[in-house]
Amino acid sequence: MKQARLVDFNTDIAMYKTDIPNLPAEIKDRLITSFMEWLNKNSNLIDDRWKKRILKEIRKFRKMRATIPVVAGFAMWTLCIVNQLGITSGIGIDGYTILDSTWERGFDKSTTEKLLLWVSEAVKLTHIPKEIAEQLGWD
Repeated sequence: MKQARLVDFNTDIAMYKTDIPNLPAEIKDRLITSFMEWLNKNSNLIDDRWKKRILKEIRKFRKMRATIPVVAGFAMWTLCIVNQLGITSGIGIDGYTILDSTWERGFDKSTTEKLLLWVSEAVKLTHIPKEIAEQLGWD
C-alpha cells in the first residue's frame, strides 16, 4: 500500500519563497553580527592571535554565497572555536546547552547565548529536505 505524502513540496516551497526568500542569508547575517558582538564583549578573555584569525574567517565568510552547507559549516567552525576559547557548550536539534562553568570564566552570558542560538539555527538548516533546498536555490 502506498503511503500518502504528508508534505506537499510545491505548497511548502511557495510558502518558503513568500515568507523567507533567503533563510540561509538571513541566518548568515545574524550569525556574523552575533559573533562580532560576542568577540567585542569578550575581547579581554581572547588572545589577539585568536581575534585576528576569527576576524579573517568572518571576512572570508561574508564574501561567500549563503548556501546551507556554507552557513552550517561556518556555524560548526564557530562552535569549535568558542569551545576552544573556553565556552563549554553543545548544540542539537533542540537548541544549545552551556555548562555553568562557562560563566565562572567571565564570558558574557547574553552575547554567548545569542551566538549559540544562531549557531544552532544555522545547523538546523541541514534538516531542510534537499529537494526543497535545491528548488529554493539554498543548496
